Amino acid sequence: MGSVFEEAQRELDHVQRALANRPREAVVRLLLMALEREEIVSMAYRQASIAARLRSMPLPEDVRRLIEHAVVWLWKDEEMHAVYARGALLRLGGLPTKLRALTQQLGGIVGGWAKL
Repeated sequence: MGSVFEEAQRELDHVQRALANRPREAVVRLLLMALEREEIVSMAYRQASIAARLRSMPLPEDVRRLIEHAVVWLWKDEEMHAVYARGALLRLGGLPTKLRALTQQLGGIVGGWAKL
């Protein structure tokens, strides 16, 4: 987990330095990063994937259902973050930004799927 956090911190620091005088571009760059990461995480929380993992664990059925329910809500939360970031990007940018947003989202979906 530490390396993931450190990588994100480096990216944030880079955006802050590189785009300090261009706040709109900084917001677009941060939203693009967020969109990709939210899609990666939302893929990891997909119900089918979690349900299969939970079935392999020696848990009482009521505990398994409780955990699965909580994870489904986490997935919905991550999906809403992605929807918000994508909506903000589509509203903020012209065609190049819109295309980049869709590309970043697709990259996040593929990246999350590859980690399953």
